[in-house]
Amino acid sequence: MYNDCIMKSELEICIPTYKRPKELRECLESIIAQDEFHSGWVTVRIYDDAPQDPSYEAIKDIINLYPKQIVYRKNIKNLKTEENISQLLENSKSTYSLFITDDDSFTKNSLQRLRRLFTTHPHLTVVRSSFAIVRDMKDYRTHTLFSRDTQISQNDISTVARFFRDSDTLSGTCFLRATQDIAGYRRHKSSKYPHMYLVGKSALSGDSYYFSNPLIQHAVGNAVFWEYTRDYMISGIFAMVQDLDILKPGFFTQAARLVFSSVPYIVFINLLHPKRLTQFLLVMIEKKYFILSVFWEGCALGVYQLVREKLSQMKN
Repeated sequence: MYNDCIMKSELEICIPTYKRPKELRECLESIIAQDEFHSGWVTVRIYDDAPQDPSYEAIKDIINLYPKQIVYRKNIKNLKTEENISQLLENSKSTYSLFITDDDSFTKNSLQRLRRLFTTHPHLTVVRSSFAIVRDMKDYRTHTLFSRDTQISQNDISTVARFFRDSDTLSGTCFLRATQDIAGYRRHKSSKYPHMYLVGKSALSGDSYYFSNPLIQHAVGNAVFWEYTRDYMISGIFAMVQDLDILKPGFFTQAARLVFSSVPYIVFINLLHPKRLTQFLLVMIEKKYFILSVFWEGCALGVYQLVREKLSQMKN
């Protein structure tokens, strides 16, 4: 079932999948519907992390149509999401590696936009975009970091920090393969979101880019980051920030306050869950985050963002 005789391409789309055959097929269909796939500019690598699941049956006709452009591998054992992604990183062969999760899909002409960008800016280290959010198969909203297309200099630390903090969604993230730090990714696997480290490392190693119009349509309804650990991912992301500060001194202060800006929101969503809220606050004290000045700056920023969001919802 596994044949890695994939043709050489400029862009390899990497899809980690787990027990979503219907969604995986829709994701694949959104790729093969675009001219860049048929021109040979794009190849696809799929690693299925559910050894006993029959997902292959849902897509084998597509794979058989394009055996030189689509690689499918069913893992012998369940590697878990982070390791499955790291192996996709290691085995990708193209100039650029673009990740999309199996329940998401590409927007129309998104690959054409990427091709045009890389034609004029071939040395961009990482590219991300806003993304359209769909809930229960209906348009929900669009998540946007910057209101217009933005090229980000590696020396603009404050903007890189925003770019990094916004990257908790892996889908639609495209890396220049030559700048990927797979060892660093594995070092942060326990954080549950180690791809954020790759985004930060790449963006601090060269210029990056943000599309204001979505490259992907992102499905929501799955578990979100704050459900995984008692401190809602703060310690994991904080460790990445400390690591990246070694690469670019000054990154710590800019990024840490953005990490801590999520604290008011975490408190807000747990107001009706005293036990979880108590656990969270105890972890914050245990890790001595309360003594950091950037903690209070981040909380102030988070309160401002939370109030602005609620006011915006009231107006609508």
